[in-house]
Order: sequence, then C-alpha cells, then structure tokens
Amino acid sequence: MTTEVYDHLANTSDSWYCTGFGNPNHSTVLYDIPTSMAYSVGSIYSSDSDKTCSTPSHTSAARLSDLHFDSTMSSIGSPTAASSPKPTTPSNHNNKKHFCIVTVNFQSIRKKGKDIVILVETISPDVIIGTETWLSSDISSSEFFNPSLGYNVYRNDRKSDAHGGVIIAVKNNLEFTNVTSGSNIEFIQLPKKKQMVIGAYYRPPDRVDDQYILKTYEEISALRSTHKKAVFIVSGDFNVPDIQWADNINIITGRIYPHRVSQRFLDLSHDLSLEQMVDFSTWNENTLDLVLTSHPAFMTRCKPPPPIGVRSDHDIVLFNTTHEVTRSRHPRRKILLWKKINQDNIKRACFDLCTSFLDRHFTTLDDMWSTFKTGLLGIIETHVPTKTSSSRFTHP
Repeated sequence: MTTEVYDHLANTSDSWYCTGFGNPNHSTVLYDIPTSMAYSVGSIYSSDSDKTCSTPSHTSAARLSDLHFDSTMSSIGSPTAASSPKPTTPSNHNNKKHFCIVTVNFQSIRKKGKDIVILVETISPDVIIGTETWLSSDISSSEFFNPSLGYNVYRNDRKSDAHGGVIIAVKNNLEFTNVTSGSNIEFIQLPKKKQMVIGAYYRPPDRVDDQYILKTYEEISALRSTHKKAVFIVSGDFNVPDIQWADNINIITGRIYPHRVSQRFLDLSHDLSLEQMVDFSTWNENTLDLVLTSHPAFMTRCKPPPPIGVRSDHDIVLFNTTHEVTRSRHPRRKILLWKKINQDNIKRACFDLCTSFLDRHFTTLDDMWSTFKTGLLGIIETHVPTKTSSSRFTHP
C-alpha cells in the first residue's frame, strides 16, 4: 500500500483490510480522530524505513530495535464518548430495613422461653408466627415470652385439646389493629398506605373431615375478600405433605392424606390468588410449614433456620419482604446534663434542705421520706440543666 492510498483511506470512514496485520482497520470507523493524527493512530508502532503496513516480528531483535512508540499518541486527550458508563451513586434500597417474619412449630412453647430469647436476639423478627403452642387459658404469656423482649402476644388456644393452638407475637413498635380470632386461625392487621394482613394457621394431622377443611377455606376467604387491596400473608403448619410446591409446580404427588384435602388447599391458593413461597422441606423430606402471600414479588428471602429447642423437629421458616410498615417513634424523654451543673449552687441548696429537715418535727416515717424526696427532686429540677431526646430510631 502506497503512502497516498493509505492517507486517502485514513481520511475516510471506509473500512479496509490490512494484509500485514491480518485485521481490518478500526480507527476511523468508531472514533472521531483529527486528520492530523490519522497516520499515527493507524499504526502505534512506526518505522522510519518501512512505510508499508506491517507488524513487528517477535523473532527479529533487529527489527524491534528499529521500532519506536509514536509520541503523538500522548496528545490525543480524552475521547468525546466512552463505552463504559460513568459510575453512579449506589442506591440505598438494600439499606432499608426489611420486614421479617418467622414461622415456628414450637411443639409446646411453655418451656421454650430461653429459646425464644435466642431467636429474638439472633434474628430480631418483626412478627413471630407460632403453631402447636400447646397452651391453655390458665397459662400466662409472660411465662414463656419475656415482656422485656418488646413483643405483644396474641394467642388462639384450642379449647377441647391441649395440643395445637397458634400464636402471633408482634414487635411493640409496630402499629397494628383489628386482631381477629377464628376457630382455626389468628389474624392481625398492620395499617399503612398499603395495609398488611398476617395470619397464623395450624391444621391437626387427624382433621381431614370436610366440615373442618371447608370452614378453614371459608374463614380465610372471608378475610381475604374484606381486604382485597392489602398485602395478605397466611403462614403456619398446614400438614399437606402430598403437594409438590417447588418450582411453581403445584401438583399432588403423595397419598398420605385423602386427595380432597390437598385439593382444597390448592383451590384456596388458586381462588384467592395466593402464591406459596416455601420451596424447601421443613419436616424430614416434606414441606409442611407454608407461607401463602398475595404479593410474592415483595419477597427478598425465604430460608430455613434450624429448629427451635430440642423437642421441635420442624425447621423454622424465615420470610423477608420489602413492604414498609408503620413503626411508632420513641417517646421523647428528659435528659439531665450533670456535666453542666453549678456545684456551688447545688451544695448551698442541699445545705438548706438538711437544715430545714433537721429543724422539722415528723410524726411518721412516711412523712419524713416524702419531705426528703420532694426536697431532692426540687433541687434537681431547679439546678440541673436538661434537654429532650430525639424520637428518631438510633443505634444504642
């Protein structure tokens, strides 16, 4: 290729093939390069003696010594456009606190108070759904759920049998209303612009009669129809091992229970537009503990922590959603600023209190304590500066 032909091709957008390199040219097709730089850009390596298009030979040391890097490349500057996008500020979506629900088959919750403390400290769920609580009306919730954990507990104990029963524990900083208890299920409602309705359900393995199954269907359907626009979640131990839920395949594959029992729960999921989210086994090789939700796209995580306690043989189901709920703010409180006190003024006030206290005649011990306590509180109120705490959530 002569110099005239090369210069002509370098100043056009035509593509051409170099027999020396074995590649087509790319300089003038993809980039806006000044005409004065076309020759130097076309070949990074240039030779004073060789004006043809060629590549350095790896076996010839003499040829490599004659080649030099074209210094004009250092003056090209930044390109007017680049294929790599500019780095953007990372979104804080992942920093938002997700709403966490855990479903636990307790198999007697009364003696699992320490296990519940460990569960709260490790996972810190917003809502705890419990099944097989095995409670009765003469057992107080404080016996197994320490009030210091900060949860409001709602129970639905079985009247005729000590086994069974469900429970819903909600963090006390969540605003919720409309607690509903049915014969087989417990529901709470969390208000927000888009409400959330959460239910706990347990089906005893021996209840396969049509009356019981139909009543369960009617109770859930009635509540679902009442809150059509709410985020609807029902979780618990359904005891339907014959249904295969994995990979969105909802078919009946087993014969442990009558076919009509499993079919009724499939109809419940289909008729109410609820999707089952648990795709792993929770008891042996069976998926008994389920999560049915009307908004599956809100789910960010569903995994099985190990069972709670020694006796329970069901894995816990942990379910996270991106739905935002209303959380109450911390009440403002008065903070005493002891570092800003005037010690001389407090000493004089305490001396005056002691003088008046000793000069006074008291008839009862309660009168003496009341006078002393009132005097000390008055000194603190008068001589100790204060400020009001913020109501925002902050880390301790």
